[in-house]
Amino acid sequence: MGAIQGRRTRRIRSIIATMRARRDPLCRRCGQATIDYDALPGEPNAFNAGHILPWSTHPELREDPQNYRPEHESCNKHAGNRDEKPGLGLTSRSW
Repeated sequence: MGAIQGRRTRRIRSIIATMRARRDPLCRRCGQATIDYDALPGEPNAFNAGHILPWSTHPELREDPQNYRPEHESCNKHAGNRDEKPGLGLTSRSW
């Protein structure tokens, strides 16, 4: 097995550039439509290319566009290194 690929390969930069060009305002982690594509890195609502399955546990998905999604920087950092678990979605009321 070879060395682990870097975080910013040409393919990964292309995937992120395509996501940025779409300017989808919806954060796929929290569901809020407030991603700010003009915000500087480090700002909570700035665009971040999040991963559905983390690279550390799924290195084969590093360059798979289907494993990327737009997220707020704060949501991405808060999630850390956890696999996304499917949920029930929004319920009609609190139980």
